[in-house]
Parts: sequence; C-alpha cells; structure tokens
Amino acid sequence: MVVSKLLLETLNEMGKDDFETFRWYFYQENILDGCQHIPRGIIETADRKMLVTEMTNRYGDDLSVKLGISVLKQMGNNSVADKLRIKHEEGLKAASCSTTSPTATPAATVPLATAGPTVSAQGGSVVFSPIITHGSNVGTVNINLTTPQ
Repeated sequence: MVVSKLLLETLNEMGKDDFETFRWYFYQENILDGCQHIPRGIIETADRKMLVTEMTNRYGDDLSVKLGISVLKQMGNNSVADKLRIKHEEGLKAASCSTTSPTATPAATVPLATAGPTVSAQGGSVVFSPIITHGSNVGTVNINLTTPQ
C-alpha cells in the first residue's frame, strides 16, 4: 500500500481532538531522534491530506510511518500504532514479493557497488537515502552514522 494512502487512512480514523493532538506533536522540537519539526504556521492550518503530504515530502515514506507510529504511541494509541506498523510491513513485503517471480532462475549475485556513496548532513539536517536498484538483485545496504568529535 502506498504510504501516503496508509497514513491518510490512519488519520481519517481519528476524531477531531485526536487529530489536533497528532498535529501538535509535529511542531514540537526533535519529535524523533533529532528530526526537525514542521513549522507551526504550516501545522496549524493543515488538514489530514496536507499533513500527510507535508510529512512524506519532509521526511520520506519510511520515516513518516516511523514518526506516525511514535506519535501515536506517545498519545497512548498503541493499538492504532501497531495497526499502522503491521499494514506498513505488509505493504513492504507485498512490494518485495511482486518484484520477483517464483519460477525465475536466480541470477548470479552481483555486488551493488564496490565503493558506496557518501552522504552527509549539516547540523541536524535530514538525509533522504537513495533508492538503490540493480536489476532484480537485492542486496544489503549498510549505513554508518558517526558524530564528529
């Protein structure tokens, strides 16, 4: 399932008070592990669709879901958070299964890259990781985060 649709369905299930509380969390400083907040001027007028659009544009799909789950848990809506997590995981599994054919002959393992790209951010910025594809081969991507000393 497309993340924006999944998030919108989740928000549409909320009452007005719960939605306002959910929105409130997104203009708090450091809502999750240093993620930048969405400015209050945007949040205060955001309806459900606008909030989902802002979340996915600002944080990307996976981080938007992670933030949504975190906020729902902070609000005490653990069952809704678990439902969102499960639906997202099911969507990821379905997407990965649809790209491979069960009758296909496995191809030789091809390394994705011999030397990986370097991505850096300055002062609390958010880095959107690239989508790496190489035919129908799937590989492991390692991300190392370091803090300057």
